[in-house]
Amino acid sequence: MARVSRRKQIAAAQGVPVDELPKAAVLRIFRTALYVRLSIMDTRDRKDSESLQTQIDYLCGYIAKHPDLELYDCYRDNGETGTNFAGVR
Repeated sequence: MARVSRRKQIAAAQGVPVDELPKAAVLRIFRTALYVRLSIMDTRDRKDSESLQTQIDYLCGYIAKHPDLELYDCYRDNGETGTNFAGVR
């Protein structure tokens, strides 16, 4: 199947004529999810580790520097195991 140009759709969305839309200016936006986690070493000594927030800040800074990335969601793994279901019914 042949590829179809989306220049007309992009031009209409931006409100400019197709011939004024430069080919190189078309930028694909990638929805990006963050996955941050605590290691056993981070959680062994203290429960209030700032490691998760540090990772989130670093990754959000990376996304901010790349216009083709858009933050979709942030997934956090705080080191709790799924094998301990005490109190869960």
